[in-house]
Amino acid sequence: MVQLLPLAPYLPHADPTSWCSCHQNFGHTIEDCHRVGDIIEEFIRVEALGRRVFSLAEDVAAEDGVRVPRSSCSNSSTVK
Repeated sequence: MVQLLPLAPYLPHADPTSWCSCHQNFGHTIEDCHRVGDIIEEFIRVEALGRRVFSLAEDVAAEDGVRVPRSSCSNSSTVK
């Protein structure tokens, strides 16, 4: 019978007792995962950009005397 070995750490200094759900591999925990941190930072940046673009659209519309309905923006339900 063949015995399956756990996945090898992807770096020589990786911790073989720590599991990263993002990478589906041993080496570090998800709390220490740089990729997860990058994904979260990108999400925050995109959400902030979306709110800024919507705010600019409202400002331009207000200058033209037009009201922009909240439902017309996909970022209208963002968590504050």
